[in-house]
Amino acid sequence: MRYIEAEGLRLSVIGLGTWQFGTREWGYDNGYATDVATKLTPIARAEPIVAWQARGSARRVMQSIRPLVEDGLVAHVGVSRLSLDQWHKAERALRRPVLSDQVCFSLAGPAPLRDLVPYVAEPGRVVIA
Repeated sequence: MRYIEAEGLRLSVIGLGTWQFGTREWGYDNGYATDVATKLTPIARAEPIVAWQARGSARRVMQSIRPLVEDGLVAHVGVSRLSLDQWHKAERALRRPVLSDQVCFSLAGPAPLRDLVPYVAEPGRVVIA
């Protein structure tokens, strides 16, 4: 097994993305993920509403997590599906690095190669595909 170092953590180069955990569509209905993260499943085409919710969520979540990090209750923060600009905004709101961003990344969708992958070349950050 190969590993990388990020923010003092030793991480496997292979991991399991858990974005679907906590959604009813995947059979999880115990409220676990919604207790710890803001999520939505885009069922209908409601781009303006989803974008508005996502912008508000990013501000609320990072401002809410920051005291938990400062108090030592949360050691590291990761996000899902943020653009590089959104990642920077999340770090500004958190006032420290965001460790990881889980993104859609494949041969059919190589967009993260343009900006996210070069950004995580800096020590202490990870892109999870």
